[in-house]
Amino acid sequence: MKKKVKNWSLLVVAVLTSAVHVQALTGASEEVTCPIGGEKLQRKYINSYTSSDQELDSREFFDPRPVPQCPSDGFVMYQAEFSEAEVAILQHYVRSKEFQSLRGKHVPYYLAARLKAQLGREDISYLLLQASWQATNPKQYRAYAIEALDAYERQLRGHYESAERRMFDRLIAGELERRLGRFNEAKERFVAIAGEESLATYQGGRFASIVCVQLALIEVKSSEPHRIPTTPLPSCDALLREAATKKR
Repeated sequence: MKKKVKNWSLLVVAVLTSAVHVQALTGASEEVTCPIGGEKLQRKYINSYTSSDQELDSREFFDPRPVPQCPSDGFVMYQAEFSEAEVAILQHYVRSKEFQSLRGKHVPYYLAARLKAQLGREDISYLLLQASWQATNPKQYRAYAIEALDAYERQLRGHYESAERRMFDRLIAGELERRLGRFNEAKERFVAIAGEESLATYQGGRFASIVCVQLALIEVKSSEPHRIPTTPLPSCDALLREAATKKR
């Protein structure tokens, strides 16, 4: 049975590698004013897109989306508007030696996460995930992925208004564990998810397909980025049933 699962896992990896992806987008820009330095710059944004190409960490082919960064102080405009109270808090941090030293070492989305944290906001997991998409080398990716995973773990201990959103965050946490080579932790997480009856109800079975792919990749100890399949995988239901049985 172990060899059969291994062979199936290799087949899944082959399917993921050879998949065809459709991509198209249109963009635009608008002038914005930096809330601290006062400079004017162009905010680029995507106003429409179609894509069948998304990776297991939810990154799409055009991600990370551009985020404006003010040239004089490095302030990252990670949201459309900032209140006067927020600017009052952030301007002290932006002008600090700590932030300016980080500015020369880190990508914009990482700086955005640090800024948001200064406002007492704990929901910085997605910004850190986006920072991992901007990473320029494996060492930087690993550092950002570790911080993102820690942030997702903290977030998952809190309250969610949406069960689907919580499931999404669990999938991302498991993906980060796999990418970091923490295969035992990732397998434990995905086996637990596979045993939940609600899994099949999310996004027309898409989340179930993701769990299936993850279990296959973990079996062959792959820590590489992979796309979400756009077509059903062979024997996926059987693998999920087996995983659920092991959980019980």
